[in-house]
Amino acid sequence: MNEKALDNIIVGSGIIGLAFAYVLSKAKKRVLIVEQHQQPVSSSVRNFGLITVTGQPYQEEWEMAKRGSQMWREILRALKLEPAQEGCLFTARSAEGEQLLHEYLSSEAGRSCDALTKRELNEQFPYISQSMRFALKSPHEIRVDSGLVITKLISYLKEKGVEFIFNCRVFQVSEGTVHCSLGKLRAEKVIVAGGTDTRFLFPQLWQAHEIKLCKLQMQLVAPASPFTLPCSVMSDFSYHFYAGFQQMPSYQALTSWFKEQYPRYHHHNMHLIVVQNTNGQFVVGDSHEYIDEIDPFAKQEINTLQLQELNNIFKESSWTSLQQWIGYYPWSKQSKTVVSDIDQHVTAVLVNRGKGMTISFALAEKTIGTLY
Repeated sequence: MNEKALDNIIVGSGIIGLAFAYVLSKAKKRVLIVEQHQQPVSSSVRNFGLITVTGQPYQEEWEMAKRGSQMWREILRALKLEPAQEGCLFTARSAEGEQLLHEYLSSEAGRSCDALTKRELNEQFPYISQSMRFALKSPHEIRVDSGLVITKLISYLKEKGVEFIFNCRVFQVSEGTVHCSLGKLRAEKVIVAGGTDTRFLFPQLWQAHEIKLCKLQMQLVAPASPFTLPCSVMSDFSYHFYAGFQQMPSYQALTSWFKEQYPRYHHHNMHLIVVQNTNGQFVVGDSHEYIDEIDPFAKQEINTLQLQELNNIFKESSWTSLQQWIGYYPWSKQSKTVVSDIDQHVTAVLVNRGKGMTISFALAEKTIGTLY
């Protein structure tokens, strides 16, 4: 490939890159996406596909997540797809978890959510364990089939004029020039949305924001007795990891309960999210390990603990693990998102802490509004 001048180049066809391409194409901008693989294979297809609003810090991040959920509904209509699931059930079997959920319901962020007593929970969700004493039901969350929606979105963007180059590795990006395995590409604006691989392109950016890799484990399971789960489900452990729940007065008490009663889960930084595929199988996870380099080895203990927590949430007690995998995403204690102008023509975008599916479209909308 000879050096070619373009209007907009996006490096990376994960959900962040596709979100920016979607917003740019709506603004009638010409876009080329450069992807190092034959198709997206990283965190954008190794996740729950859950757009999570409840539990995001109120107000700015909650509003961005809410906007992201609205944009996803718009996108699904354009793709002629329905959400795989809608809403989320936040369960509590501990007194500390129940108290925290009550506090959240009393907050501004919880104003649209419903409280379910133990009796109401059993009536509406008969497959939930009798050990659950309370639940918060949120209407905001939607879930998509990550692999399917990414594939459909790429096809949709192609129809809208977005160009793609796959199997092309990028070595360097500066001053609007993308040096890649096929030659040089130039654009007035380059957006680098390469996820964890941006550490090779811009190591100084990772150092400045103290970014690490977050390694997680997930698995696909099937129950012995099939049942239909209309919404996603979380358990007491989950609230330890969401900054919106951390704003509640009972957060420290719940954290102490978690650490004292479930030390192995706490050791692996685990919580449990459960979603269901259209074929009846369930995706469950996950754990969090903060590391500096890729570690490709899964821990069997984490898979076992996930199945044990499933038994705490559901009446079903027999699960078959069908598939396990490891995922990675950027994580930074100091920077939840990074939108950094490397130079006049190059902007790097990172969504840290696993929120890519939730906020990428809203972030792209907000960022492009300032770039153009």
